[in-house]
Order: sequence, then C-alpha cells, then structure tokens
Amino acid sequence: MKTIVVKHPLRDIVYQLKEDRFPSPLEVGALETYRRAHDDAWRMKLRFERERGEILLVQIDLDQLNSTMEELEQLRNHYQRQLDFSDDTAIADMDIRFKVELRDFYNHAHRLQKEVVKFYDRIGALTLTYTDIVDTYLRGEKPLDPAQFKVLDDVFTFHDDMQVAISSLDEDLQGFLQELTRIYAFLDDDYIVAYNDLYTAYNETLQQSVDLINSVQVFNKVWE
Repeated sequence: MKTIVVKHPLRDIVYQLKEDRFPSPLEVGALETYRRAHDDAWRMKLRFERERGEILLVQIDLDQLNSTMEELEQLRNHYQRQLDFSDDTAIADMDIRFKVELRDFYNHAHRLQKEVVKFYDRIGALTLTYTDIVDTYLRGEKPLDPAQFKVLDDVFTFHDDMQVAISSLDEDLQGFLQELTRIYAFLDDDYIVAYNDLYTAYNETLQQSVDLINSVQVFNKVWE
C-alpha cells in the first residue's frame, strides 16, 4: 500500500492506494472534487470566524456607548436631585454657571443619541452579511452538507475497480465530515449567537437613549 498525504489548512487528507492498480478517471475526478470540498470548507470556516470577529469589535464600541450612557444617566439623576424643575422660583434664582453646566449636559445627551442612531450604519452592514450567510448556509440546500455529502459515492459503489483503499478513504471521509459538522456548529453556536446578542443589545441601547432624551426635556425650563 502507498500512503497519500495531502497537506491542507483545514485538515490533512490521508488515504492509501493499492500499488497493483491504476486509478480510473472516475476515481481521479472524485478525489479532486473531495479535495476541493476541503477548500470550500476552509473558506467557510475563515468567513464565519472573521465575521464573528467583526461583530465582537462592534460590540466593544457599543459597550463604550453604553458606558457613556450610564454616566449621563447618573448625572441626570444628580441634577434632578439638586433642583425641583417644577419650582419656577428656584429656576429663576439658579446660578448662571449651573445653568451653563446643565445646558452642556443637555447637549451632550443629544449628541450621544445622534451617535447611537448613526451607529446603526455598522449594525446594518453586519446585518447584510448575516442575511447572506444564513441564506447561503442554513436556508434551503447547504453548499456542503455533512448529512448529504455524496462526492465519493461512486468510488465506494465501485470500490473493486478503484485504486484507492476504500477503508482508508472512508476513515478520512469521516474525519472530514466531523470537521464540517464543527464548522456548522460554530456558525450556529458562535457566529449567529454573537450577531443576535449584538442586535438585541443595540436595540436596548437605542431605547435607552430615547428614554434619556425624554427624561431631560424638563431641563428646557432652565433656558426658556
């Protein structure tokens, strides 16, 4: 027996050949298609990992927006404890420097809301990619389906006429299908979960920014 080893970034392809046989055209084509399936699976793996990484980077920036939001909410609560905004006399007697401080805070809150709204540009770009990935790999027929992988079926059916040792090829095939299953598991458990977490978090941030702006409208009484 002659052992064939094809070095591949996804996984090494290893099988044996019978040295007293010559490969058939069917066998050569099937093995080449099998190797190209590894190429496609590798690209899938890289794409899912890269896009999940992009989501995590956007999540970091969203967390920073949320941190700023929390600081503004704390300031709002502080100002609301300092002054009764229903007391017109207290507002009229307010120190001018405190009025400027309130105005600065008010403007800061509005700028933050604009940043949160604009942040959707980044969410929207990720959503386009997410939709494409889900449509391509989960809805309908999968490009590479570990449960419906038939590339080597003819080789196994006519194994007596093949140069490749079927038992070794089958062992290698099972290793490939396991790797392919792990790639789809990453898609489900890591990429899709990360996207949904980010999308949910952004909507919560958006609503929180609306609540903040609504709560500080009463500050308008200070400079009206």
